[in-house]
Amino acid sequence: MQEKMTVPAIRARKGGPKLKMVTAYDAPSARIADRAGADMILVGDTLAQVVLGYEDTLPATVDVMIHHTAAVARTKPRALIVGDMPWLSYHISVEESVRNAGRLIREGRAECVKLEGGRKRLPAVEAIIAAEIPVMGHLGLTPQSIHAMGGYRVQGKQVEAARGLLEDARALTEAGIFALVLEGVPDVLAQMVTESIPIPTIGIGAGRYCDGQRCNTFSRMYNQAHFPPKPRPIIWTKRLLINSVIPSETRNKGNGNRLLRYRCEPGIDAGEKDCRDRLRKPGTGARVEFARQWLQRSYRLATEKQEPRTGDSRGLPGHDTLRGCREGRCDYAAGA
Repeated sequence: MQEKMTVPAIRARKGGPKLKMVTAYDAPSARIADRAGADMILVGDTLAQVVLGYEDTLPATVDVMIHHTAAVARTKPRALIVGDMPWLSYHISVEESVRNAGRLIREGRAECVKLEGGRKRLPAVEAIIAAEIPVMGHLGLTPQSIHAMGGYRVQGKQVEAARGLLEDARALTEAGIFALVLEGVPDVLAQMVTESIPIPTIGIGAGRYCDGQRCNTFSRMYNQAHFPPKPRPIIWTKRLLINSVIPSETRNKGNGNRLLRYRCEPGIDAGEKDCRDRLRKPGTGARVEFARQWLQRSYRLATEKQEPRTGDSRGLPGHDTLRGCREGRCDYAAGA
């Protein structure tokens, strides 16, 4: 029998085998996730959408979260149980934040809590940790801020926003969180954050460079049941187009490179090999790599408070090279 996953065990997986976090809201789904080998089971406030039928996560309350977290805990899983703190449970005062986190631990039998937000949530994070309750952070696309963000939108695309997210990640790490969820951010930014902090990062639509991935099978069923098929937004990564939303069929076999199910075009299922074949056109890989490296360089220069320059003076191909790629005569090789 495998050993029980604990907070120190999760923290020790930084840079090691990829972590697997699966969302579950009741005893049957918790048993399925645990038998499948999940390292963490997240009882997320998304249950307001995918279980209770609301349009967003905001109607979830502390009592509702305790009810579902306790159902998961009664299965006594090997996986670490992560209780999600709902909206307004840690926003009003530090005292109420600690009280609500304590209820999730005492009544819901969670083994740690997760909350959203960056530096503005530091007082609550520090107080909860001081009460001997482990905390997992959450940055990027934070569903509890849906109205402030104007909807479910990718975060950190602008240089200043990326710099702020990186500073938030470092501040939360210094405050004592044991892991950090990165949701809906460019994979380049997720890679930078992962390399900048000594704790594991868990990606939700944040690319393959995180230390682990979160999967939500309920969300997949909910989307199929409530919304008609339509093209999905897609994002570029090196040589591949992947969904900006991770499908539930995702399987983590520990190698970290096949955590995502690939799509070549919106609404068209395809395996990784088919994607590579379709993208194997003259100049396609170089165009993707050029865009990705330029974005990465812009982030790094912004972090160093320098201004990025155009052209190839910093080791990247200039506009003439990119124009040649579009015309199918690109000689640029990634990493050259």
